[in-house]
Amino acid sequence: AAMTFDLADVQAYIRAFNLYDPRRIYEAAQVAGLSATQLDGIYGLAAGTAGAYIATQGWAALPGGATVVGLGAAQPAAISAAGTLAYGRTASFSVTGSNLSTANVSVAVSNCVVNALASSATGAALTSSCTPIVPGTLTVQARSPSGSVLLSATFTVPQPQVTLATSQGTVVLELNPAQAPVTVNNFLAYVNDGFYTGTLFHRVIPNFMIQGGGYTSGLVARRTPYGPILLESNNGLSNLRGTVAMARTSVANSATSQFFINHVDNLFLNYSSSASPGYAVFGRVVSGMDVVDRIAAMPTRSVSGLADVPQTEVTILSAQQTR
Repeated sequence: AAMTFDLADVQAYIRAFNLYDPRRIYEAAQVAGLSATQLDGIYGLAAGTAGAYIATQGWAALPGGATVVGLGAAQPAAISAAGTLAYGRTASFSVTGSNLSTANVSVAVSNCVVNALASSATGAALTSSCTPIVPGTLTVQARSPSGSVLLSATFTVPQPQVTLATSQGTVVLELNPAQAPVTVNNFLAYVNDGFYTGTLFHRVIPNFMIQGGGYTSGLVARRTPYGPILLESNNGLSNLRGTVAMARTSVANSATSQFFINHVDNLFLNYSSSASPGYAVFGRVVSGMDVVDRIAAMPTRSVSGLADVPQTEVTILSAQQTR
């Protein structure tokens, strides 16, 4: 039966076994079912070079019959994305067509950290996986070895959203990685680790804010798996009603997991100077502000030195990146 090879695999094999001796090349080509024309392409020889050499040696003509995917021009026809794209989550793109190999096609994706590129055994598809690092337009290009664009397609990565399901209702947060990348990535790390599940909104002050993400039932402090982050308060975002910001100690770069939602405009929490750096806003409530209002209105008490603790626990049942 005729065999199929990927040009990239053939080139890797040649490098690994140092197949540059003409006789060894000829014998390997006989076994594989390669033609002299294919040898010309694999080794970058002028057309007819391998055939002429074989004839002068008096060797039998190569049988041919094998297919080398990626030898010659690639023919990409379409680019598609698998599933829904999301900021910070691995995305998969497929370039389909014919004669596609990692040896004759590269895939470039803008605003995305490329993780891997793989080709199908038949040369009908290339699959590229990467992680979007910026919301907005993402461009995928299939390129030739010289860098020319063979095919291009654009996709949209939406602003990331996190859905907080609480014992008082659901709140949806839309995050702003363009203006607070460190803070957003930190928050999403806690979300995607499941850290916030079972934590409380433990500090509630009407006409100010509601704060959570640090304690579980009974006001047991939850140990944070990550260190404190850089304060991004001077980012142009303001502590307005419905915005979400990171809580911290009196030390500027001390925020970890705790966050708060502004119940009213709290402009005094904005960045003023290096001596008064304020609090970093990194998103806003896009759904469920009525839930925030309901939590802010709950009766509170002081417990073990903590003030403004809701008399009835407000639990974050789950926190999930939903977009």
